[in-house]
Amino acid sequence: MTTSHHPVPNVGLRLWKRVETRAAVRGSNIRQAFSLIEILITVALLSVIILGLVAMFNQVRRAFTSSITQVDVLESGRATSEMIARELEQMVPASIPFTTNFYANVSFTPTVQPLNDPADLRINVLEQVFFLTRYSQQWSGIGYRVSTPDLGYGTLYKYTSNNVPQANVPRAEGYFENTPLANMNRIAEGVVHFKVRAFDTNGILITASKNFITPEVNLLYRTTYPDLYDYTFTSNAVPAYLELELGILEARTAERLKSLGGNAVISKDFISKHAAQIHVFRQRISIRNVDPDAYK
Repeated sequence: MTTSHHPVPNVGLRLWKRVETRAAVRGSNIRQAFSLIEILITVALLSVIILGLVAMFNQVRRAFTSSITQVDVLESGRATSEMIARELEQMVPASIPFTTNFYANVSFTPTVQPLNDPADLRINVLEQVFFLTRYSQQWSGIGYRVSTPDLGYGTLYKYTSNNVPQANVPRAEGYFENTPLANMNRIAEGVVHFKVRAFDTNGILITASKNFITPEVNLLYRTTYPDLYDYTFTSNAVPAYLELELGILEARTAERLKSLGGNAVISKDFISKHAAQIHVFRQRISIRNVDPDAYK
């Protein structure tokens, strides 16, 4: 009878291998933590991303605010210039000797404003304008004046004297001159430029050398500043055409200007350095009631 021999299992060796296997599995499930350098690099990258997002947000916010401001200024400027143009085109000569039908003058030194090219200058003036209109048999005197022209900017005010009798038409100009701003209507804020230029029936700019049949027409040419005139049209003379220019400063820039106080030198220096924040509106106006007989 043959006896088969089976190897005796090594129990200790099997147990030891089983313990090693479990330890290896358990070790593979343990996650290693980030080092301090990795954390610092992550924080630095996140900081750069956040700063970039904040800068982009600020740029978008500024662009949005700027566009809203420009829209407001454009709407206000167009409405104001169109209103003034509609009234100027209804100007009527009184045909009364030495009675002022229209005048425009500059009482204070203009503000010279350099543009992108230092040789290219824009002259901001704040004129005072007055003219006569008539509806049926009722006359009206209309005037425009800026509140603080000595500072180079201000609020545009409108004066209206309705139902002026025929006998008082020659004194309508004096009514406008003697009326305080408190009794006028506010039209626009932040006005830095308000100017009119007169043209004859041929569309040529009226200068001091232009001859009129009416002898009472007075023109004063200011040689210090090119293309700047003081006008006074009397009797039956009125301009055939007018060119109206209106410059308005953006609201936020106007608030900064007001905070500087009432010093004329500081105000004009501030205006001269902010040409990009000024919006200029220009219109050519045809005067319906011009008398061609006033011109040669």
